[in-house]
Amino acid sequence: MRLFRKHRFYKIIALLATVLFFECTPNFSDGQEHNQDDLNARLNNPRNVINGQMEEIETEPGKLRVFVVQLKQEIGDCAMPQDFLSRIESIVESVQPYFSIKHPNLFVFPEYTGFMCCFSGTRGSGARQAHDVLSAFVALAASYLPQISYYIGAYPDISPQRALFLALTDAVWRPFNETFSYIAKKHRIYVLAAAVVADAKISYEQDDVTFFVDPSILPQDYVYLPQDQNVYNQAILFGPDGSILHKVRKVHLSGELENEIMDIEPGSAADIKLFSLNGVNVGITVCLDTWYADIIDALVADGMNFLVQLSADPAMWGHYTPPANYWESEAWYSGIWEAVQEHGEILFGANSMLTGNLFEIPFDGQSSIIANSGETEDKGYIGTAYHDGFIALAPWVIDDPCDGKPNEICRTIISDRSESLLLGGEHANEYVETVLWTDLDFEGLK
Repeated sequence: MRLFRKHRFYKIIALLATVLFFECTPNFSDGQEHNQDDLNARLNNPRNVINGQMEEIETEPGKLRVFVVQLKQEIGDCAMPQDFLSRIESIVESVQPYFSIKHPNLFVFPEYTGFMCCFSGTRGSGARQAHDVLSAFVALAASYLPQISYYIGAYPDISPQRALFLALTDAVWRPFNETFSYIAKKHRIYVLAAAVVADAKISYEQDDVTFFVDPSILPQDYVYLPQDQNVYNQAILFGPDGSILHKVRKVHLSGELENEIMDIEPGSAADIKLFSLNGVNVGITVCLDTWYADIIDALVADGMNFLVQLSADPAMWGHYTPPANYWESEAWYSGIWEAVQEHGEILFGANSMLTGNLFEIPFDGQSSIIANSGETEDKGYIGTAYHDGFIALAPWVIDDPCDGKPNEICRTIISDRSESLLLGGEHANEYVETVLWTDLDFEGLK
């Protein structure tokens, strides 16, 4: 990841190793950190607009109603599993009046949707109180020391950070899986979301439950354990019956963050398959994979006509990004927007993006729904020239002073606001959360 430096990586490895070999178990207290009124207020932000077309269309194959969720993360979003459920359900229910009663409703949440659950429960309380990623992961390692030691014993060749993510399986998979399964079944919708987590299995052995489940949610009858030593960044599709219908694992991992600091296992391009939904051939990519022609071309060759990209961009969106010094949002056109425009077979694209500071690391972006042709609008990411092909585009934190004609004066205004969103800034974490939605007709463009 661009925001990390090599010396930070080695400091993390060294400190994790130190935790493994010495008694380091600080006594962190867990408090009430989650307020449902605050969660609801975030969805009532006047800039959190809902975009789309409201009319119903006749029941026919090839039609979907798509909801693209731009989620703003906060460290306490998953302090307890019920907090995560309340958080996600408040978003879904905010647009429930716009559900189609005639065609499938597909919700697309962003990459890393489940990441906040790494910091859940009593064991995550110290990490939630940290002020930077380094301190947060060291606090997690301290709290999960016995479980990390167990997995290093079970898989001697894995790294300490991989062992930590294996130890986090129940903390992440329980709220992620049970929240999205419940919501999909309750509302009879399709829900796509992503998490960094191992494939899980259930154990009913009480020794396993006592050892691996966070003490704050005991007693429990079962625990989620990793199936093997692999941890993936994976997108998971839940169906209207609550079951898991489809998985896609990220192949091209993002820099030091995913390759080294988190030590995620890459997926295989050969395993990225289409999913058919009401006659629509849906191709799903996790962020960086969209930029790789071999993946997109293979999906197109298999018949893809709808590309869905789940993203989490760890950079200031309206800002020049070192060392290449390119304008971050402008570089995004070479991803899903370009893929949709250059492949006539792809009729539509949807890109969900994560926003919010992960301690000192900013995540920002503008979610979008894109069309290959038909009636679209000339719009643009913040600080860039307008492009056609947009059906809906999430607003940024301020109106674009460039108005489609970028120059250094207006980009300076945008850059200053981007910097103010960082931890400790004047507008810290005031990113946009919103839901875009529209009807997509794959049998004939409207």
